[in-house]
Amino acid sequence: MSRTQTMAPQFPLRRDVLRAFALAGFALVPGGARAAEDPGFERAMIQALNRIRREHRLRTVAAEPRLSAAALDHARDCAARRDIDHRGRDGSGVDDRVARRGYRFVVVAENLAAGLKDAEAAAAAWMGSESHRRNMINPDVTQAGAARVMALDAADPYRTYDVLVLGMPRRS
Repeated sequence: MSRTQTMAPQFPLRRDVLRAFALAGFALVPGGARAAEDPGFERAMIQALNRIRREHRLRTVAAEPRLSAAALDHARDCAARRDIDHRGRDGSGVDDRVARRGYRFVVVAENLAAGLKDAEAAAAAWMGSESHRRNMINPDVTQAGAARVMALDAADPYRTYDVLVLGMPRRS
């Protein structure tokens, strides 16, 4: 099996089992892999992002639930594939994923990371990359959403999958 494939479960999953997984903080990501969401990651990432933006004399961003949902969708997809890619398994880009969540935008961007310790480590890594840095200090960005999915399989090559989605909404 290649590192981007996952095995599907060999038994049907009942709704009560799925509900118990969700209440325990676990999720079955597409492809049947087990993963857990890090509920504190978004708050920590927005704090790190806003600290960086203040250092660059830029206005801070606000958390946006639709961007957060799009980030979580893609983090789950990356965990299921055991790889990070800006294209989803369905061929979607970040613009497609935020539109599915009802976010109408003028600007949208996405940063991905895998295998890092925490939100501060992800922010530091992104600041070391010209394209990711440009996304984080884009003066047009006013909102953000972030998610981390942690693979529960010890054989997963990364164990953590981080997604930051930044945007500026279109005004109707």
